[in-house]
Amino acid sequence: MDSKLVGLYDIAKPRWARARRRPAGTAGIHCLRHGRLFVLIATHGKRLFFEDHATYRNLRAQMLDMAVRASHRAPDALEREFQGLRWQPYEPVRRQLAAIVKAVNRKRRHAGYRPISLSSVPAMRRIGSVFVEPCSTPSEAA
Repeated sequence: MDSKLVGLYDIAKPRWARARRRPAGTAGIHCLRHGRLFVLIATHGKRLFFEDHATYRNLRAQMLDMAVRASHRAPDALEREFQGLRWQPYEPVRRQLAAIVKAVNRKRRHAGYRPISLSSVPAMRRIGSVFVEPCSTPSEAA
């Protein structure tokens, strides 16, 4: 998996090559790994990574589609969808989710539905141990 990510996103570059990319507006990408967990961190800029992972646009399109479905006519049904998202609500993520809620509310208002509450976007991060394997049975936890 590591070699696939390094090759796909051209991550393994010397410091001088990464420094040349910055003035050109190219995003820097780093891969952090611990056991089976890995995190890709990217700075702002142009990169294939952002084209491959157009998460925000996909999520926005999905929520706008659900905004006027008959199954989500009641505001609380759509609010549960927002609350069930598995994103850590860091400030930039909260701003993006708030923008999606506002777009959803515009579409719902146009369709004659009641708007959803902005409080459906999680405001607090869920704190948890990152590098600890979860216990499989209650007896192991003791």
